[in-house]
Amino acid sequence: IKQVAGNHFVWTTENIPEQVITSLYTTHDGKLAAHFLNATKSVYPKGKILPSVPPENVFEPIRSAMSFTVKHPGRKAYAVSPEFSGRKNLELKRKGDMAQITIPAGTLGGYMIVYVE
Repeated sequence: IKQVAGNHFVWTTENIPEQVITSLYTTHDGKLAAHFLNATKSVYPKGKILPSVPPENVFEPIRSAMSFTVKHPGRKAYAVSPEFSGRKNLELKRKGDMAQITIPAGTLGGYMIVYVE
């Protein structure tokens, strides 16, 4: 992606497992919405028949802190998820025109959105 995006590359991830699926969107009101789907338990060899019942711990929380750096003018970040109530405020550090957001260990279970505003 970095080769194709070149100077337009807008985010990097740190300590996010390879099987955590991520995507970025900008909301109609200018917030950045970073979506996280935990697929770490869905590693199946090619050709293997998938089980009809998911493993008991299919959305086991990620036990290490994760972070990402994104080009966005936001000054605060928070996470929302159907797995917890309300918002969880996240640490945001400014580095010029970049914002670095840290997600504490155990925050991501199955799915969450991190908003930067």
